[in-house]
Amino acid sequence: MLWRMALLILLLLAMPAWGVETTTTFFHEPYSYAVPDRSVRIRAVISDRKNISRVTCVVAGSAGLPGTPVQMELDQGSKFTYSVLLPPQPANSYQLRYHFQVQLESGESKSREYSTPIRQDVVPGWQPEPAVPSQKKIARAPVADPSPPPPVVTEPTANPVSELEPSHKLFSFSGSLETFAASYLKNKSGADNQYGEIRLLPKAVYTNGQNLLFYVQGDVRLDSASEARGSISGIVDRSGTRRIFDLRETYLELSESILRVRIGKQLFDWSVTDTATVADNLNPRDWNDLIRWERVGVPSLDVRVGTDSFVQAVYVPWFIPSRLPCANDRWSPPAQPGITALNQELPAGGNGQVGVRAGTVMNGVDIGASFYSGYNFSPAARVVPTSPVSAALTPYYRRMEVYGFSVARELFGYNVRVESGYFAVHAGDKSVQFIGGVDREWSTLLRQTDTLYLLFQYSDEIVLSRGSAPLLHDFRRVFVKSAMGKVKYSLDDTREWSLKVEGNYNFRYRDNYLQPAIVWKQNNLEIEAGFDFFAGSSTSFFGGYGANDRGYLKLIHRF
Repeated sequence: MLWRMALLILLLLAMPAWGVETTTTFFHEPYSYAVPDRSVRIRAVISDRKNISRVTCVVAGSAGLPGTPVQMELDQGSKFTYSVLLPPQPANSYQLRYHFQVQLESGESKSREYSTPIRQDVVPGWQPEPAVPSQKKIARAPVADPSPPPPVVTEPTANPVSELEPSHKLFSFSGSLETFAASYLKNKSGADNQYGEIRLLPKAVYTNGQNLLFYVQGDVRLDSASEARGSISGIVDRSGTRRIFDLRETYLELSESILRVRIGKQLFDWSVTDTATVADNLNPRDWNDLIRWERVGVPSLDVRVGTDSFVQAVYVPWFIPSRLPCANDRWSPPAQPGITALNQELPAGGNGQVGVRAGTVMNGVDIGASFYSGYNFSPAARVVPTSPVSAALTPYYRRMEVYGFSVARELFGYNVRVESGYFAVHAGDKSVQFIGGVDREWSTLLRQTDTLYLLFQYSDEIVLSRGSAPLLHDFRRVFVKSAMGKVKYSLDDTREWSLKVEGNYNFRYRDNYLQPAIVWKQNNLEIEAGFDFFAGSSTSFFGGYGANDRGYLKLIHRF
């Protein structure tokens, strides 16, 4: 199995790709030209969104004059893909000139310009060209003049990377107001069948326009099950409790040339694949709702050197536990007769954690390597007898080391991502995990300008040596021998209405999870309605939550 993974990685590295490198790596795909109005949807696949506050696409106007920036939005269902619907182009243009503009949190902007072929509109009524792959599909008019069109440019322009003036906006404020309501279809002893939540996530950014930035995101949440309690007592919160008033993330950033230093409470996402990942270990998790799990910020020092090729080191001086659901909660593990669950046992506060990663771009391939030394965000448990017929279960955290490697690239119109890593859990298993995934978006399938997004991912592991059993489900290994899929169909380029389905199937335990939903989106408002279904034996992971089948309604207003 290992030699097959190595061969796949070598093949990925050997093949060229058409990509753009700025402060992050992304592939552009001018994949659909709508008829008859010649509107264009542009798509960018981002490999690292951590330092980006906005992605825009600017189309050059007549006579090469600058066009109006159009903000690209992150596609729902994919944490990597931005897309935008551009306005109709002039009828006499042979080329569409545009560039991506990446806005950093520091206020700095960078862009790269492209030209792509677009045929002259000789007669009204364009028709799609069927022989061209969808990511390079152009709308072509019937040719009335046999003379060939002027030559077109399909490669980056001669001076591709241009620095734009830094933003002089010193302060910005944004955020979202979110509500979530669920109705459970089955009864569970001690738990309500109805759940409601309202959440405010305000965000403020201050920058001096040069090398100083201060970022803060608050988190105010109320829910009907009292899962959120009290308020944060400081940056170092080791209670393992979800708070009503909290700071989700806050840090001070200093940057100079290729050096960037951040200190404060931070969230990190080093993953390349979706959900199942090797490199995403720095943050504990909030498991109060397993389907809507979240990362929990950690007090940390983050130092990064480089841009496209970089090295990054993170030090977390205090251990922060994951947030586990309360006993008898809908999402608490199934209770065992005679066993009482106790509070988590925490390591000493001075036990620090370290993460290091490096990345580069070679021939359009995003390559990364990472190392982590710290604690597993998923607790193990020990059981101590308290009487001949009863026992106490205490969750605790094991140290581990993780060595990871990843590649990501565009290949034949598909976005391919692979992660693999060696896990050495103290007193636990030593294993090699690997995850591979592909995704792609097509357009104009059932109707003009509709879009279909598909993602497929498979994960597995090879156990090299066995240790003591964790007694609790290891959330890091839930997706071993599992296939995960996402499908999203949008009726048109506005993406006002979309249908989506997400799911996971475990081939070892034959349990599964399925979430069908419908999404309505307009301007800053998004509404989603759907269901969560679980199936499998009661001893399997998803099957253990078989009583949690539910319908839900989610609303997000961004400001």
